[in-house]
Amino acid sequence: MAPVSRFLSLNVERAEHCIVHQKDYIEKILKTFNLRDAKGRETPLQVSREDCTGKMSKPFSACVYKKAVGMLNYVSNGTRPDIAYAVGKISEKCNEPALGDRLNVKDILRYLISCKELCLKFRKTGEKVVMYSDADYAGDKSDWKSMVGTFAKLSGGAILWRAKSKGWWPCQQWKVS
Repeated sequence: MAPVSRFLSLNVERAEHCIVHQKDYIEKILKTFNLRDAKGRETPLQVSREDCTGKMSKPFSACVYKKAVGMLNYVSNGTRPDIAYAVGKISEKCNEPALGDRLNVKDILRYLISCKELCLKFRKTGEKVVMYSDADYAGDKSDWKSMVGTFAKLSGGAILWRAKSKGWWPCQQWKVS
């Protein structure tokens, strides 16, 4: 049996290291949304776009928005921890995407244009699992939720990443009189 080279839109290359990437799938997403020739950008999400209002130049349905979010979520969960936070933020707006949300999706896609070559690289190192975790405290001022992030790596490559919004902490239960 031949070694795996492609599995569920993940490309696997083996030489000295095992390299896993989704360049072909990213190209498919860019083609789907007509952004193959668009200019790339350096960051996946613009911080101050929450208050963006205005009319869209083209109709943009919630269905198209959900399709984009789903495709980006698949890339994020597969090989791209660098967009996990941004994809999590845009996925919160799936029911009623506004102009700013549409622009955020486009920004993430433009970010992927500039770095579609990024991949996960695993080496034979013999190292154990290394895990990191961090959180902010009520960092989202719109709903006072905290963002929790977790990252784990093995053999030099990422094996787990999560960014999740949390509404409460077990140790923070106060009674108001």
